[in-house]
Amino acid sequence: MKISGSRGFDRINLYSQLAKKAERAERTGEVKPDEVEISDRGKEIHHAMQALSSVSDVRDDKVEAVRSRIESGTYEVSGKDVARKLFAGAVRRGDLGGLRKGNGEDS
Repeated sequence: MKISGSRGFDRINLYSQLAKKAERAERTGEVKPDEVEISDRGKEIHHAMQALSSVSDVRDDKVEAVRSRIESGTYEVSGKDVARKLFAGAVRRGDLGGLRKGNGEDS
C-alpha cells in the first residue's frame, strides 16, 4: 500500500507555476511591494496589551499589608485554607493528570 501526502495537488508543480508567474511580473514591471494591513481588532488588542504592560503584576499595597502583619505576629492562616487554594489552583491549571473543574467527568 502506497500512502501519498500530497492530498490531491503537486507541490513542486504549484511552486513552479508561482515562480514563473513571479518572473513574468518582474520582467513586465508588474511587481508590487508586499503590504500588511492590521485589522481594527488587531489594533485594539495591541493597545490593550500596551496598557496591560504598564500595570504591575504585584499589588504592593496587599504585599505590604501582609508583610506588616507577619512581622507583628498577627498574620494567621489555616493549613486547610492553604491546601484548599493550592489544590484548586492545580485543578484549574490541569496539573492533576487531566482533572479539570467543570469538565463533566467524575474521577
